[in-house]
Amino acid sequence: MSRSASVILSVLFVLCVASPAIAADKVKIVLAPKVGDSHKYKYVLSGKLGDKDFEATCDIAGSISKVDKDVASVNLKWQSVSLLVAGSPMAANYEDSNYDLKSTGELLKAEGGIRGADPVRSVLLLIFVPPTGEIGEGEKYTVDFKENTAEAIPARKFEGTYVGKVDYKGSSVLKFTAKYTELGDDGMTANVTYLMKEDGDILKVEADYKSLPIPMIQQVADGKAVLEAQ
Repeated sequence: MSRSASVILSVLFVLCVASPAIAADKVKIVLAPKVGDSHKYKYVLSGKLGDKDFEATCDIAGSISKVDKDVASVNLKWQSVSLLVAGSPMAANYEDSNYDLKSTGELLKAEGGIRGADPVRSVLLLIFVPPTGEIGEGEKYTVDFKENTAEAIPARKFEGTYVGKVDYKGSSVLKFTAKYTELGDDGMTANVTYLMKEDGDILKVEADYKSLPIPMIQQVADGKAVLEAQ
């Protein structure tokens, strides 16, 4: 399991506010983090390591501890962590995760989480990157991020689409999809779906990923990650 669950993310705890645009069928996502904002999520990471199935589950309590201009510092507390490999329970040692995130969805720093996993990839797997302006149903946008060598954060591309409004548990919500691609050979990739309220609160993130690094065993995993608000 990755060390940080990842918008884990600008998704996780940097609140989004979806404000009406000039056209009624368009939205504009504005990230507006505030110190003390908090969320609770259920996180499930499953997949294959070689020929072995694994599943990690946990509850996450997170809050914004600091806001400095357009950068929010996010703290995640892991709770009730369970890890199964080939059907057998495994020990999972972990500590609080801490992230610095820009309002553009750019990750600046990641630390903590499950020991022996990759804290950077876990959060990159789930971060929602908002469009820079108004966006209508079916419209696409692309955001490129440069490599941050000091923090071991890879160069990557986020190709997003605003799908439109859909029903989720009896309520109308906004749906975005994205293709995440790390630049360079053998980088992690993911196809991600985001559901959020019209005021911007993230309700659910689902990511089908490939080549998620697991440094503890020097392997990569393919599988699925699901983050859902509680």
